[in-house]
Amino acid sequence: MARETDRTVTDGADGAAPDRGPTERRSGGARAGQDWLDGLFRPVHYARSRDSYRPPPGPYRRLSRRLGPAATSLGLAPEDVITVEVPGRRSGLIRRTTMVHAVCDGGHYVVSLAGESDWVRNVRAARGQVVIGGRRRRAARLAEVPVPQRAAVIRAYLLRRGRRPGSRAVAREARYYFGVGAEASLEQIRGVAGHYPVFLIEYAGDAGARPEEIASGVYRVEAGPGTNVYLVRSGTGWVLIDTAWPRRGRLIKAAAESVFGAGTRPEAIVLTHIHPDHSGSALELARMWDLPVYVHPGEMVLALGGYQPEYASPLDRWLIAPVLRLVPRRMVEASRSRNSLEGTARAFDPAAGVPGLPDWQAVPTPGHTPGHLAFFRGKDRVLITGDAVLTVNVNSVPRLLTGKREVAGPPWISTWNWPAAKESVAALARLNPDVLACGHGRPMTGPRAAAGLTSFSSRSCPQPAPCRTRNGGTASTRPAGGLTRLHAWGSWGATSEEQKMPLPGDELVPMPLVQTTHAVTINAPPQWVWPWLVQIGQGQAGFYSDSKFWDRCVDWYYRRLSGEQPGTAAGYHIAADDRIVPAWQNPRAGDIIADGPPGTACYVVRQAEPGRSFVLFTDTHLRYLLPASLRGNPRLGISGEISASYLLTEPQPGTTRLIRRMRLNCQPWPFRVYAVPIVLIWGEAITAQNLLRGIKRRAETTQQQDWPQAGSTGGAGRGSGQTVTR
Repeated sequence: MARETDRTVTDGADGAAPDRGPTERRSGGARAGQDWLDGLFRPVHYARSRDSYRPPPGPYRRLSRRLGPAATSLGLAPEDVITVEVPGRRSGLIRRTTMVHAVCDGGHYVVSLAGESDWVRNVRAARGQVVIGGRRRRAARLAEVPVPQRAAVIRAYLLRRGRRPGSRAVAREARYYFGVGAEASLEQIRGVAGHYPVFLIEYAGDAGARPEEIASGVYRVEAGPGTNVYLVRSGTGWVLIDTAWPRRGRLIKAAAESVFGAGTRPEAIVLTHIHPDHSGSALELARMWDLPVYVHPGEMVLALGGYQPEYASPLDRWLIAPVLRLVPRRMVEASRSRNSLEGTARAFDPAAGVPGLPDWQAVPTPGHTPGHLAFFRGKDRVLITGDAVLTVNVNSVPRLLTGKREVAGPPWISTWNWPAAKESVAALARLNPDVLACGHGRPMTGPRAAAGLTSFSSRSCPQPAPCRTRNGGTASTRPAGGLTRLHAWGSWGATSEEQKMPLPGDELVPMPLVQTTHAVTINAPPQWVWPWLVQIGQGQAGFYSDSKFWDRCVDWYYRRLSGEQPGTAAGYHIAADDRIVPAWQNPRAGDIIADGPPGTACYVVRQAEPGRSFVLFTDTHLRYLLPASLRGNPRLGISGEISASYLLTEPQPGTTRLIRRMRLNCQPWPFRVYAVPIVLIWGEAITAQNLLRGIKRRAETTQQQDWPQAGSTGGAGRGSGQTVTR
């Protein structure tokens, strides 16, 4: 119905009021400018317009839409406050309206104070089929009450909660809502009742959330305040993605049965990540359906429950950890056992596909949690993002309260690694989705989804300006955290193209705080260089230091770490660095390369392509820059990771270009200030450069006759089983 100009004000007891005069009409704009006060500081003046729909003021509508349903579902609202859930007559999306119900002659009623409002039209279009939300969600039918019978219900509404006729509260509502006096008779109320639709609530029992089909075979269920779970059909079966907050199991089960039939059971339960708003009902549903819960391998530690310092978010460090120190240990253990998914959670390989969904792919999106996953169906480009990307900005209180729909990042307060989360946003933007289904917020469809995701990715992960290096080149990226000068100073020998080019292993530290790229030209073919490179490490060939002074410094530090353990192999210059040892020539992914005394720092081999690339990763090194009393303190939240990638190219026959890249990230920021200069000076300016020079000298001085298999990939001596010397 089109909105008409207000012509009457019904403030009298009989429901009538004279027409406005010219002065009052001229002041209508000033009155409209004050309407935003209605609903926030005084009742909304619905009685100003009875013949046309008068919507409440914008601020009141936005706050009511966001806070009202949340308060009723959490049991924070008064008992007579309910939420009516009904599909929109045009969009089909679930619309929620918070209102007060009245009790009259044993029946429960709702009254439309705004007259022919949107929710009234939606209820009529749905033939009265709604869900009543509150402390208990129930399916219901709203039966419209005939006009002659409405007066008694309206009077019961004014006198609810034991109010006395003529009281100030009754007088205010009677005037603003219905335009009658505080002690109006039933006859006087009947004179205005035709303008206020009234519905009788006929409850039909408990109800699950109403599923909404957002794409072919993909159903969204809002199973909590702003929290989504998804029912995904594949063939004759279906899979549940995420489980919402605790104690939502029966609600999700009822929603699934409304779509797939009574007694239905999913093929699998898959979680995007382990957080209580996504995995809270996983254990309940797993027991109900006798199914395992599938998660990324990186989430298995979190699935066991409890506080994990190495995966702590700001919320964990600032709130959870301090509270756990105050709570008795037996209570902490009891809570952990209740929330643990031990024996229920199973890790699955994302590269092997999604359990129960052969036409979907799992997309690793670490950052919000270490093993966060998104799910993508390529045939119609449907993307389920979990908390990697949201369509409501939970990091902005004004935008959260107003409910503005926009592409935004995960909650900062509960995100483990913010730089990695930004990189995950960029990875999802490259998928160019047509449907964006998030863990929180309403889905986005069509061109708006891809455009919004791309725009947000470009804002959160801007392309940095290049910065000059010592050798005249330009750095490839500006590291997060503003350490541009240290980043540029740390690079040595690499051209600007080499610093810009991607290297194997860059994905191990997606958004580095510091990145350095070194390079050296070696007058020897790659198959002569490779054997020297792959045998680095403590207990093997060391790190080819040709400086006795530097070696003594490292030896002293390592022996301090090992507590002067006898027989500890320490230092960078050891006896085995002058020969090729066949036993060290076959590194495999997962092998450990020591970089200190036993039980201290070490690298893990992530990739070893003979004669081409060698990638190492560590998350142990940085903590050993601190004293023992600090490195194991969980309250500090110390964490750090480093990737070391080596690439061998042959720009000319018989010549090798050896490129080394280090990418580092660590937290919190005081530890960054301490650790980054040490890594750049000790690890990059001295150790890494000495390593490349040492490999260059050894490869170039090796005689060709000393290589029985010089033409084979991986270097000579590997197949012969002999020790090859210079």
